[in-house]
Amino acid sequence: NLPSFGSDINVKYIKANDGTAKITTDKELPGAVKDLTINNADANAALDDVMLSADLTVTGTLYLVVGELDEGTKALTLGAGATLNRQGTATTDQPTVSTYHLVYSGSFALNTTANDFLPGLLSFTISTTGGVSTTLNASQTIDGPFTLNAAGGGAKLNLNGNTLTVNGNVTVTAGLLTNGASGTAKLKFAGAAAQEFAVPAAGLSIPEVATKGPIELEINNSSAEGITLTGGNLTMENSIIRFVNGILKTGDNIVTLWQASSGTNQPVQGFVREA
Repeated sequence: NLPSFGSDINVKYIKANDGTAKITTDKELPGAVKDLTINNADANAALDDVMLSADLTVTGTLYLVVGELDEGTKALTLGAGATLNRQGTATTDQPTVSTYHLVYSGSFALNTTANDFLPGLLSFTISTTGGVSTTLNASQTIDGPFTLNAAGGGAKLNLNGNTLTVNGNVTVTAGLLTNGASGTAKLKFAGAAAQEFAVPAAGLSIPEVATKGPIELEINNSSAEGITLTGGNLTMENSIIRFVNGILKTGDNIVTLWQASSGTNQPVQGFVREA
């Protein structure tokens, strides 16, 4: 018989090293839940997944820790304003979304997937622990704010030669920005309203010292207020700031364009004004 569910229900799937088959959802999972957690750490990784047997809507947070949520032929929907929280694994297919938030957390190194970045993304937060890295595998756009709060020595966001376009505020609380590709990566401010670039009180260097390629900071904000640097100083190391549209207000903070001596008197860093 079907159990009787209240209006808000949270469901967790937890399986550890029992070597049995994949979990297929059944009567325990109603058609809509508030929070759903997938945390199946079987010794046989092929058995970690949870298979949907019916359409499902998550109205709160979908936590993906270990094991994928395999939709198969069923529909996975994130309700308006819901959160996709990836700590290790991902969904096998793109969920249906209207507006949603994306969070990377936990202590696993993560690579972005196409199923994470969909139209309607309201915010993107990286709050990993243990000094792990997150790698951007393709250029992406965030309609709202981006927050980097990656704890642990060496924690970083690797732009990997791609462009991260942000239309809201950018806040770096902890963690580094790096570029693991030889080509130029880009952090682009492209909002239509005022944007804030908040960095730690100790300052922020872009890119971090161990980077492979440069990171370009692009200012392309169409508002009269432009972008305001807050919190601390900003150092661009062997990189440039590109002014396409709008202004960068520094207040009491300092922006430093730093370049290692090349011996040619022709530095590759600086700023470029396009309009």
